[in-house]
Amino acid sequence: MKRELMAYQYLYSHQLFDITPAYYGAFAMPDQHWAAIISSDGGESGRFVDCSWKDTGFNSHELKIIWNHCKALHSIGMVHHDLLPRNITRDAKGVIRIIDFESASYDHSCSLTSCSELGSLARYFDSFSEGWCK
Repeated sequence: MKRELMAYQYLYSHQLFDITPAYYGAFAMPDQHWAAIISSDGGESGRFVDCSWKDTGFNSHELKIIWNHCKALHSIGMVHHDLLPRNITRDAKGVIRIIDFESASYDHSCSLTSCSELGSLARYFDSFSEGWCK
């Protein structure tokens, strides 16, 4: 949970508020047996849990949003390391967010052509959604 909290704090320190559900803070019991991250309702991800990118039903506009979110992470040196459909949510208004930053790292430097996370995401999206990158 510490890594997840660090991710929200890192994103917010870089003014990237629209990538994740709104983060309000954390609460821990004094004995540290349990804690909670307090955030807005990020929406549903359940239908994406066991899906491939192709099977999620995301349209080209939604794929472009996910792509832009991922590029924004990389622009501040952050890599998700587990960017799969199960870590994407859609809220009641249809807003797409990224969740589960437990594996994230913060010292990344890349270009589109040299980055494994961006490269694999582009290949997945290209394989089934013509025009997503426009």
